[in-house]
Amino acid sequence: MTLEERKIEFIAEVHTTALNKYSDEMISDFIGYWTELDRKKKNVMRFEGEKYFSMGRRLGRWAKNEKQWNTPKIRETKVNEPKLIQVDFNKYG
Repeated sequence: MTLEERKIEFIAEVHTTALNKYSDEMISDFIGYWTELDRKKKNVMRFEGEKYFSMGRRLGRWAKNEKQWNTPKIRETKVNEPKLIQVDFNKYG
């Protein structure tokens, strides 16, 4: 099977397993990550290098992690505008 055929098969399995459970953006990120080519072996995708790969479990974990990754770490605080003050330079000679 060629690299392109294996990638198409992987994408089809992702869409079959996802069954409208996850956002299109999440699915796209998942596919992009797992179909990335191995640096050393240019004809092997990341998911093919895994000893175990259960599509349902991987998608579930990805969705759970995405919730944590997208949580803002720093709360936005309202900053008051600086107050302008007048300085009498004549007073300081």
